[in-house]
Amino acid sequence: KNQTANREKSHGNCTIDKELNLSVNDDVVSLGQLENAILVAAASEPEAVIVLRVDETVPTGETVRVIDIAYRHDIKMVLATDPTIR
Repeated sequence: KNQTANREKSHGNCTIDKELNLSVNDDVVSLGQLENAILVAAASEPEAVIVLRVDETVPTGETVRVIDIAYRHDIKMVLATDPTIR
């Protein structure tokens, strides 16, 4: 039970919708702001995990671009495709 609470506190969210709009923790960001926004979201917790929610119609290259930011900064990121994001 305690581990679940800790996990919930130690994650951020990044979303790409079908129009390729980007947001981090519900704040809309431009492509130029994305890397810094992900770094800020992950900075609050050393074991932070960013959940990347991507509309199923988003091209793979756009998704990989975001995953690469996390990879280059050793930030844990999980991909969650969500067909309800429109």
